[in-house]
Amino acid sequence: MKEVRAVIEMSGKTVFRDGRSHYKKTGIILGIALTVTFLAGNTLGASSSPDSHIDNLTEEYGSWHVGYFDANYVFEQTLLKDDRVTDVASFDNVGYVTLSGIQDTNKPY
Repeated sequence: MKEVRAVIEMSGKTVFRDGRSHYKKTGIILGIALTVTFLAGNTLGASSSPDSHIDNLTEEYGSWHVGYFDANYVFEQTLLKDDRVTDVASFDNVGYVTLSGIQDTNKPY
């Protein structure tokens, strides 16, 4: 840690000492340092975003490994009897309600 701090202090002194006479070089060095920092931050943020989304979904809906659509009652009971299945959740599609005074007949809900 001491070595890293010494390198940072030495490079900082060099950049600012020489920067008085070399404004362009100092600006380029600082620009590159900022660019690398921003790219590293964006990469880290982009890589952690899917994990965060999965964690939020797991917290809200539970840990799903498999989902079946339009499964009947017999299939659900078969899953409940299987020892490898820990939980079963079922959702029923009850449809939609037609609204009165609708303008667009293609979208009655």
